[in-house]
Amino acid sequence: MVFEFMSRILGRKNRPGSKDLAKERLKLVLAQDRVDISPQMFERLRRDLATACAKYVEIDAANMDVRFDSGDRTLALVASVPVIGTKRDSYNSRRRGNMG
Repeated sequence: MVFEFMSRILGRKNRPGSKDLAKERLKLVLAQDRVDISPQMFERLRRDLATACAKYVEIDAANMDVRFDSGDRTLALVASVPVIGTKRDSYNSRRRGNMG
């Protein structure tokens, strides 16, 4: 109990330990294995997601993070796409011009 209290005060409770990191890595490996997707297919998926997002906003594709995440009985594709800015859409500009 005293050790747990001291760990919380010193901030050690907030940092993931090697056990927690190993557990997360194992979950990631199991999730990708569960999907049964080859590394080449995964890279194509990542590129296609980047292309689709880039149609609407400017992105930092180099720092994009795509992964599979599994819960108890669920599997999710999780993508973190850094957005640099917005794009001007010529289609929307034409529509606005025709409406007025």
